[in-house]
Amino acid sequence: MAFLLMKIVGFLFLLICFPLFSGAQQVHASIKKYPTRGFDVSALSGSIQWEKASKGFHFAFIKATEGSWYLDPQFNRNWEKGKKTKLRMGAYHFFKFHISGVKQAENFIENVRLTNKDFPPVVDVEEWGNYYAKTLPTKSIKRELKAMIVRLKKHYGRNPIIYSNISTYNRIIKGDFKENPIWIVAFTSQPRLSDGRRWVIWQHSHIARIPGIPHLADLNVFNGSVAQMKAFGK
Repeated sequence: MAFLLMKIVGFLFLLICFPLFSGAQQVHASIKKYPTRGFDVSALSGSIQWEKASKGFHFAFIKATEGSWYLDPQFNRNWEKGKKTKLRMGAYHFFKFHISGVKQAENFIENVRLTNKDFPPVVDVEEWGNYYAKTLPTKSIKRELKAMIVRLKKHYGRNPIIYSNISTYNRIIKGDFKENPIWIVAFTSQPRLSDGRRWVIWQHSHIARIPGIPHLADLNVFNGSVAQMKAFGK
């Protein structure tokens, strides 16, 4: 019982203090330089009050699917409510390294209907959350990712956006996937891609407190004006 109590106390300590520790690592994205603002959410964000959350923002991305079968339990609600706001909406898929890219694409296609008012589909590619990241050859990961991207482009008629962090980008994306816009994660400084590519979206925080969103959310900026964001990917 004492051991269990210690574990509970330790968990609560991390839950309370993690945002404080992480906050020191967040970089401020200048609103003057990057006036086009957005956020991204998933079921972990809780039950969102979309009209309230949309104030002060221009776009939002919602987690839709993962792997070959998983659908985020809040996706349909978030998509319906989010589409009623002024935000430009987008949906993303968490890519699993060890699963057929075509099957993953079919999972997304089955659950997500996009119009030109929405962003192109997004594929989230990162080693975090992929248990086979270190054991699978990079070549096989890239093969399945390409298969997914080809299938998504064929269905939606637009080049999917690739979301990634710096380390995964350097391993899997760098020098390849040149037709796919990049959404990059960087919490400690403004991102610079090692192959000189221009990023389109930058996720600069994952501990944002946004009115209308019960739990922490991610903050993003678009690399351009609001008008350019609205026209992007059409």
